[in-house]
Amino acid sequence: MPGCVLHVVGEMLDPQTALAGLTLQPYSVFHKGDRVFPEGPRNDKIHEVGGFKCDVSAPSSDLAQEVAEAIQFLTRYEADLRRLGSVPNVESISLDFGYNVRIDGERCVVQCDFLPPELLRLCGSLGIGITLSLYSAS
Repeated sequence: MPGCVLHVVGEMLDPQTALAGLTLQPYSVFHKGDRVFPEGPRNDKIHEVGGFKCDVSAPSSDLAQEVAEAIQFLTRYEADLRRLGSVPNVESISLDFGYNVRIDGERCVVQCDFLPPELLRLCGSLGIGITLSLYSAS
């Protein structure tokens, strides 16, 4: 399901300690060793790191809309994100943009997507990486 998600992780990260005093509202908080899927048939996979995830944009197949919402998120939570960058054991902070492939071999044979300088500047100044997760059309 495409959309943009903030990932904060670290091998020895205690997510509650990292979140203390912040206004970020994660939808997922996990510790190293927690089961990834506690219910269901695939419950043997475990988290190799501790961390949390926050929704940054609503699910959308429109990368430009996700980018616009990410810029708003980064601006709104800039103080929290700066603090996270100095929290011990935070090893990685990233925005993961999930979006759909448009290549169909007929109407679209190449897919080019643009990340505006404002997003890159904000992420760079906050020490936040960018992941582009391209989802298959099928």
